[in-house]
Amino acid sequence: MPTSHPVRYTVFAIIGCIVLVLLLFASPLIWYDIKTHYWEHHVKTHQNPDELRAWATDLITIYSASNFTGIKMTNRPPPGIPASGRNPRVFVQRDPLSETTYGPYHITLAWEAGTFLPMWGMDIGETNFVTSHKNPKIWVPGIYFFVEPP
Repeated sequence: MPTSHPVRYTVFAIIGCIVLVLLLFASPLIWYDIKTHYWEHHVKTHQNPDELRAWATDLITIYSASNFTGIKMTNRPPPGIPASGRNPRVFVQRDPLSETTYGPYHITLAWEAGTFLPMWGMDIGETNFVTSHKNPKIWVPGIYFFVEPP
């Protein structure tokens, strides 16, 4: 009759628990990377950048008439943008640093993934708009994808 090895089973159980905890914390990061790449690909294949810019320009026209400074938030995401679990936050922003060179207003679509995950989304402006996000991916002039560290 084989003898049981309680120490061996305890070690296996502890190692198994450690692996499960690591997978639990790593899975959102892995899922996040897959989700953002899918979202970016979906936008590029299902959106017309000119129509997206026209949507943004219309929204900028509505909000810039008040000549506000800072950020205004609206609940008007563009049609056809994948929700990625929920609709994005839509910000109409005025960037005073770029006012003299580029148009001061632009639209930011942003998804905040959570406390430990980055915020991601897109900036949409005129063709000469340059985003202030670090390491943006340019889709077409004036439209950028970004990922901001937490």
